[in-house]
Amino acid sequence: MELSRRLFFKSTAAGGLALYVYGANGMPEAVGAEIPGGSCPPRTSGSS
Repeated sequence: MELSRRLFFKSTAAGGLALYVYGANGMPEAVGAEIPGGSCPPRTSGSS
């Protein structure tokens, strides 16, 4: 399937609209939830 200019602009507009709606409604709670105590040990600087 060849990507035409019209299809490219439609896809770009649809993606932009989806991001706008997602941003307007905020981040879903499951994605933005804080994990008490963290899930990984803290990293130390230097070589591993």
